[in-house]
Amino acid sequence: MDQKTEYILQLKHAYETIKALNEQYGERYQHALVEADHALKQALSYEFGISGEHGTCSFLDRLH
Repeated sequence: MDQKTEYILQLKHAYETIKALNEQYGERYQHALVEADHALKQALSYEFGISGEHGTCSFLDRLH
């Protein structure tokens, strides 16, 4: 796995962790979830030229 992909995978993991915390504890993590989502989408756009909800979801689904 190349460095860019590893970076995106780390961001995805952080996003999923914050999402789980948001689901468990509610509103306290809402702002962090929005920020993590934005950071992940920005990184995908910058590193891979991927934008839009469909392109983002499709790429992230392939990362495992």
